Amino acid sequence: MLAANGGGLDKLDFQKLLFLYTQTCEQEPSYEFVPFKKGCYSFTSVADKAKLTEKGFLAEGEDWRLTDAGLKAAYVSSDISAKLKTFSEKRIQLRGEKGRWSCKAFTLQSK
Repeated sequence: MLAANGGGLDKLDFQKLLFLYTQTCEQEPSYEFVPFKKGCYSFTSVADKAKLTEKGFLAEGEDWRLTDAGLKAAYVSSDISAKLKTFSEKRIQLRGEKGRWSCKAFTLQSK
């Protein structure tokens, strides 16, 4: 996801996109989310972020940014890469302050 978005996303945009991706693109969501202060939040993704930062794949800080080692490790097949890029481009309007929305208001009707 990060590589498909230029190597990084701010913390809120990452949570938002990860939520939508797991709910709309995965058969069984790889992360669980709860409504939180500014939208959907996955405690597990934040725990994963800490481990990836510790291993040197993500930069220190609140936002999600790949390091050089992370960029090399983030290589996925061209099919998956294209899918993630298309997914992210279609949801570019959801990023930043203008794209704030509530997890409580999101109801997935069908996948």
